[in-house]
Amino acid sequence: MSPDDSAPSDSTTATATATEPAPPAARVVGRAVEDGWTEAFVSPRSPTGALFQLMEYHDDYGEKGADDALFVRGERLDS
Repeated sequence: MSPDDSAPSDSTTATATATEPAPPAARVVGRAVEDGWTEAFVSPRSPTGALFQLMEYHDDYGEKGADDALFVRGERLDS
């Protein structure tokens, strides 16, 4: 087998990888810091992709207990 028939060397592979354009960074389309948690929404790269909601609970989240009422857009929901 001649050297031309062999697989590319590591240096050739590394060069090809280094010259490829980097994928676009994740696009955060919403972010909120609430009392007890922080959340962010990551937009998909394509129109048929999935929107991700990421949540991180703060250390004191479990100590607060449940709210007595639920609100949507500042208005109380009837139980």
